[in-house]
Amino acid sequence: PPLSVGILSFHFAAQPFLVTSFGNGLSPQGLVMMTEFLKLVYCSLVLSLTDPDWVQKWSARQAFLASGLPSLTYAVQNVLMQVAYRKLDALVVNIGNQTKLISTAVFCYLILGQRRTTRQVLALILICFGCTLGCLDEASLHSVLDSPSGAKASNFLGLMSLGAASMLSGLSAALSERSLRVHQRNIYLFSMELCLISLASVLVASAASALTSSRGSEV
Repeated sequence: PPLSVGILSFHFAAQPFLVTSFGNGLSPQGLVMMTEFLKLVYCSLVLSLTDPDWVQKWSARQAFLASGLPSLTYAVQNVLMQVAYRKLDALVVNIGNQTKLISTAVFCYLILGQRRTTRQVLALILICFGCTLGCLDEASLHSVLDSPSGAKASNFLGLMSLGAASMLSGLSAALSERSLRVHQRNIYLFSMELCLISLASVLVASAASALTSSRGSEV
C-alpha cells in the first residue's frame, strides 16, 4: 500500500541522520539493544491486541528452533550497520546498503530455491553497480586517498562493515522466510522472538567483551 511504502521510505531516509545526531556517546551494541527493546514492546502490544492467548500457546523450544539462527544474523547485522554509520557518510551507508537486494536474491535461491528471471538478474546487477558507483564516486575516492592513515583505516572499516551487513541482511531475510514457512509463526510473535534472542546474544557478547577487557587490564 502507498502508506506503507511512504512510511518505509521515511524510515530509510531518517535513520542514518537520527543515528548520527543522537547516537553520539553510545556504543553500537547499546543502540542495537535499545532498538530491539522498542521493537519488542511494539510487537508485544500488537500481538496482545490481535491474539490475547498467545502466551498460553508459546513454547521456548519452538521459538528457539524457529527464530534462533535468524535472530543471531540480525544481531550481528545491526551491530555492523551501526559501525558503518559511525565510520561513513550517512548517504554512502544508505546507498551501499541497497546491495542487500542482490545478496537476498542469492540466499533465497540457495536456501529456498527461488529462481529469478533473466530480466530480474540484470536489474539486480545494475542496482548493485549503481550502488557501488554511488559509494565510490571520484570525489569520495580522492578524499579517502588523500586522508591520513587513521582516516583511511576508519573508512576501510566502515566499508567492510557495510558490505558484511548487506550480505547478512540477505541471509537473514532468507532464513526468516524459511522459518515462517516451515514453522508457521505469527509475524508479530516471530518478530518478538527475534528481538528477544537478539537482545540476549548482544548482552552476552557485550558482557564477554567487558570481562575480557577487564582481565586484560589486570594483567
